[in-house]
Amino acid sequence: METKNDYPLYIVSFSRKLALYSFLSGVLITIIYIVTKEDSLMGFGLLYSAIAFFANIIVLLMLFGTMIIHQDYWKDISISILILLANIPAFFICFYLVTQVQS
Repeated sequence: METKNDYPLYIVSFSRKLALYSFLSGVLITIIYIVTKEDSLMGFGLLYSAIAFFANIIVLLMLFGTMIIHQDYWKDISISILILLANIPAFFICFYLVTQVQS
């Protein structure tokens, strides 16, 4: 989705980029950990997960607020909310993979 100058919902575009980048970063950290089994990546991954969690929660709350204000754009905002929420199962899959590699 391309953001136009007259489109008032820049948070929609931002939230989709945030979801994509946090997903890709988390998967990359997981893959690097699985390949190298470097213990320092475990701490870095947990720190990254906490930061990404709070950033995504803040943007999710902003999307809910924007949906209340701009009800005409509810479809775009709903899709962005679902994209953000899709990071939750991705986190659990990465967490599961890391715990299986450690065993």
